[in-house]
Amino acid sequence: LPGRGVRAIEQDRDGSLWLGVQEGGGLVRFDPERGVQQRYQPGAIGERHLPSDRVQAITRDRDGSLWVGFADAGLVRRRSGQTGFERIDDGADARAASRRGNVLALYADRGGTLWVGYQDQGLDALCRGCDRFRHYTHAARARDGLPGQSIGVVFEDAQGGLWVGARPGGLARLDRRSGRFTPLADLLDRPSSAVPPTVTTITQSRRGELWVGTQGSGLVRLSPVGSGRYRLTAYTHKQGLAAEAIGSIIEDARGALWISTTLGVSRLDPVSGRIENFSARAGVQQGYFVDAGMALADGRIAFGGLRGLTLFDPGDVAAHVP
Repeated sequence: LPGRGVRAIEQDRDGSLWLGVQEGGGLVRFDPERGVQQRYQPGAIGERHLPSDRVQAITRDRDGSLWVGFADAGLVRRRSGQTGFERIDDGADARAASRRGNVLALYADRGGTLWVGYQDQGLDALCRGCDRFRHYTHAARARDGLPGQSIGVVFEDAQGGLWVGARPGGLARLDRRSGRFTPLADLLDRPSSAVPPTVTTITQSRRGELWVGTQGSGLVRLSPVGSGRYRLTAYTHKQGLAAEAIGSIIEDARGALWISTTLGVSRLDPVSGRIENFSARAGVQQGYFVDAGMALADGRIAFGGLRGLTLFDPGDVAAHVP
C-alpha cells in the first residue's frame, strides 16, 4: 500500500476493495489477491485524480455509484459505469452541493438516500433522485435534534430505523416522518448509567440485536424488548475486552462478533458472552480506525488500522492466541 494507515474500506461489485489510505496514499483500488490496481491522488478532478488525498469515508449506493468523503475537500462521486470522479459542488450538481468540509461518515440506506456526517457541521441527507441535501443540526436545548454536531456513524436497522452516533453526544434514532431524533436514554426499558457518550460504530446481528462500539466505554448490546424499546448490556474490561475503544464490529457467518480495538481484535460469542482477544502474536495489528471494517462477499473480514489492512477468514481462526 502507498501509505501505512487504512481509514476507510468499501467493496466493489467485482470483489476489489476501495481503500482510503493515510499518509498521502489517497484513494486506492486494491485486489486482495494481486495487490494495488489503481491509485487516485490530488490533481485536476477527473479519471485518475481527486481534490485531496485525505480520504475519510467511502460508500456505494444502491445504483452502484461510489461516494468518497474527505477531511478537507467535501464529497465526490463516481457514477456506476463511469471511470472518473465528479465533485458534488461543481456544474449540474451545484444545487446539491455539500460544502461542509470535513466528512466523517458516509452511509447509503436501502431506499437510496445518502447520509453524510461531518465534523462540527451536523448531518446531510440526499434522497435518491433529489438535487438538494436536507440538513440536520444539533441544538443544545433541543432534545429531539441531533445528539451532537460531529456525526461519525449512521446505520439503518432491519426495521428501517435510522441510528446516528455523535462524537460526543451519544446515540439517537431518527423518526423520518417528523425529522425528530430520540436519544438512546429515552428508548431503554430501564435507566442505565452505561449509555455511551461517544459512539464510533453500529451493527445489527442476525438475532436482531444492535451492537454499538464506543470510544472508551467498551461495547454496548441493545436487545429489543418490544414497543420500540431496548435493554442495554455493557461489555468492558470486566467482561474480558482487551480495550474499551472500539473501531468496528463485524458479524461472521457463524454469528460470532469480531471487534477491532486499539489493542488488536476481539471475538465475542453473543450467546455465552465469552470474549477472546487476539494481539500482534496472532498476526493482527494494533490501533484501528473508527468504522474502518466490513464483511467481504467471500466471508472474509477486513479491518483498517494505523498500520495497514488486516484481512482474514474467521473460519480459519480456530484457537485463541494471547
